[in-house]
Amino acid sequence: LLNIITKNEVEELQINIRDLSGRVVLEKKLTTLGNKSDLLINLVNGAYIITISNANNENVNKALLISK
Repeated sequence: LLNIITKNEVEELQINIRDLSGRVVLEKKLTTLGNKSDLLINLVNGAYIITISNANNENVNKALLISK
């Protein structure tokens, strides 16, 4: 479960998760309510890059490490 917190009360987000080779492993559109949204992900252990984009084309890139 990935918790996403935004500055705005309601916001449309595009979520992209890529593995380190650049292959897209998840694409999802989310709408936050009350500054947050939860994203259920089922990825194998490893390192990923998550890109979160809003309607204003502002992007945030973060490393995502999965270890179960």
